[in-house]
Amino acid sequence: MFLKKAQLFQFRNYKSLSLSFSYWMNIFIGDNGQGKSSFLEALYCALKGKSFHSFVGSHFIQKNKKKAKVCLTLKETKGESKIEASFFSDKGRLKKELLYCGKKVTASFLWNKFPCFIFTEESLKCIRQGPRERRIFIENLFSHSQHKVKLSFEKLLLQKKTLLKDYKKGRINKSDLAPYMLALNTKILREAYALTKARLNTLNRLYSSLEQIKKSFFKDSLTKLDFDYFSEEGKSLKKERDIFSILKKNLEQKKNQELLAGIPLFGPQRHEIKLLFNGEDSRTFCSKGQQRSYVLSLFLSHLQSFPQALLFLDDVLLELDEKSQEKFLKFLEKRDCQIFLTNCKIMPSKTDKMEFFKVKEAQIEKINGIR
Repeated sequence: MFLKKAQLFQFRNYKSLSLSFSYWMNIFIGDNGQGKSSFLEALYCALKGKSFHSFVGSHFIQKNKKKAKVCLTLKETKGESKIEASFFSDKGRLKKELLYCGKKVTASFLWNKFPCFIFTEESLKCIRQGPRERRIFIENLFSHSQHKVKLSFEKLLLQKKTLLKDYKKGRINKSDLAPYMLALNTKILREAYALTKARLNTLNRLYSSLEQIKKSFFKDSLTKLDFDYFSEEGKSLKKERDIFSILKKNLEQKKNQELLAGIPLFGPQRHEIKLLFNGEDSRTFCSKGQQRSYVLSLFLSHLQSFPQALLFLDDVLLELDEKSQEKFLKFLEKRDCQIFLTNCKIMPSKTDKMEFFKVKEAQIEKINGIR
């Protein structure tokens, strides 16, 4: 499977655009603010049914317009297929219609059929900001069954928030609350254990295949990348045999505090993940270039499980020196998948697998003869 052609209508600063692609690496060159990231966002929206930005809404629909549309033509084993993704603004809220070969489908259908992944500046939040961003980064790499575990825990957590809020405001007394909380905490402990294990399984999978990828980013072959995982009380949960007992003890300790505070104080929503670089916290120890290389290594490690997935890389080469850029591009060339990459300037090296496009003022044209 590969993406043959894209058509954009009233998407961000693109009024109308039609563009065909190479099977291998499609590289979009242009200054900041010309539309490179917006173009990748359009492709991603059509395949995922939503933007890759953390903020939500109809931000990519042009001002004073009610609709944006992206049409994709894909080459599959049995021939060509088409995706039509239409997005509507309803009082600032986003509504969408996704069609595959003329039939309405869900975003999950498209994800299962056409897996795609994107790396952007927002991906770096997982290492440069707080624990919430690291939890989000890991959970975005969950399998379908792991996502079900996450949703199950979040549903129970919402029920607990409502009960504690009602108790705090005097809508329910302590004796009436007790049996509900007992039953709910039993379920929450079970789901908290399952969600913690899901995160650890994902982390272990990522780090188990980092060794070869690491060589494409770090000059020192002895560089060690590792992680640790902590409960809200600061206890390490990296060893699976310790997880349940630590979580159970934490829940018991938090029960009375939760009643006083009126909010949940126990659970994986308060856990911390540390990404370690030679045993040190990468958030404070690493340079910006090392941080980018670290997150990219994890990102590409995850892609090992999806060899045919479409890959979107937005300004991925920033903060990498020329030698690191060359190593990274050589690594990408070995992948048997279609890649879309943006950059402000021409690559340090060019191969037959690279097709270049110039982006200027929301216009894109193919460039020939680059050396």
